Amino acid sequence: MFQFGYVASELPRRLGRTLLTALGLAAGVGLVIGIVGVSQGLDEAQDRVLAPLRSIGSDVLVTRVAGASASATPTATASPTPAPASGGREGQGPDGEGHAQRAVHGLIGG
Repeated sequence: MFQFGYVASELPRRLGRTLLTALGLAAGVGLVIGIVGVSQGLDEAQDRVLAPLRSIGSDVLVTRVAGASASATPTATASPTPAPASGGREGQGPDGEGHAQRAVHGLIGG
């Protein structure tokens, strides 16, 4: 019981500190509740937007490099190479890479 009496006598004596602490706690709790609400709302919106893609089984995520313009065109293009005389599969170069792999390497500079 001593602690409650001590707290009751100290709170009015340090009113500014008490109000500032209560205000900080209230702001912290409010911000946490707000962030959780926004996060749940974004999850639900994303589910609604992506729902049509789930029916076709698409798992592909296409991203763009930050700062790249939408109208930028790749500088490298894939060109078909004839099949090697050593019996490689059609559409592969002598190094065994296919057209799509060369195109990707050209786009990313690899």
